[in-house]
Amino acid sequence: MTGIDFHSAAVLAAEVTEKTTSQVSGGFILLILVVVFVLPFVLGAFIARALKLKDFSRKIGLVLFTAVIASTPFVWQIANGHDWRNAIRLGIDLAGGSNMVFEVDEGKSEKELSNEVMDQMVGAIGRRINPSGTEEVTVRKVGQNRIEVIVPGADSDDVQR
Repeated sequence: MTGIDFHSAAVLAAEVTEKTTSQVSGGFILLILVVVFVLPFVLGAFIARALKLKDFSRKIGLVLFTAVIASTPFVWQIANGHDWRNAIRLGIDLAGGSNMVFEVDEGKSEKELSNEVMDQMVGAIGRRINPSGTEEVTVRKVGQNRIEVIVPGADSDDVQR
């Protein structure tokens, strides 16, 4: 292998991200672009030459380029001091959670049920469930008289409280 210490690279990247964007030099940005776009193809050529498969150098470079691009969210999380598992947020289907649909009882409503009233109700429910606005709660209108509430990572009993 190439002998790259990924932990050291992540620590170096973390030190660089501590700088503000105005302090990052153009040379450093150019270096990052070269590492991302050129280095995989150069390494691909070396690997192909070592394996005596010169016809495959471009393909090996493309695979390495794809690996660099695919690892970007994980390296970014590590560089910012977070856990790499937070790089991709799981949806309700993978992380679990609650999906509830509420129907408005038109017989008990004082106002006529219009799109404007439903939009106001969606906004009010969204503010009540997620007052800070930092959670990934989805509140949306479904049809003419229903509201769907999706809360990833929460039990339906907790949400109904």
